Amino acid sequence: MNTSQKILVVSPIPVSYPPKNGYSMVVFYRSYFLKKLANIESDIIVSEKEEYPAKSLIESGIFDNVFSYPVNNKWRSLVKSFFSKETYTMIRH
Repeated sequence: MNTSQKILVVSPIPVSYPPKNGYSMVVFYRSYFLKKLANIESDIIVSEKEEYPAKSLIESGIFDNVFSYPVNNKWRSLVKSFFSKETYTMIRH
């Protein structure tokens, strides 16, 4: 009996395939090596953008399931606030 485990990758930042930036490389290679070396399958949730379509992630074959959500201004401002320089003071207070 060969059972595999699954993980869910939640990505607030768009992921490109083939990887064009450091974040995309980290997401892909982590999922690839988990699949090949530890028999752990990955699902991913990504924001849908025209320049980074979720369809390319499905065609990559690295992820078992790809879920996408549309990006609107509320999501964009939330993600920007998480990665702003004021994050430390927001958490501290």
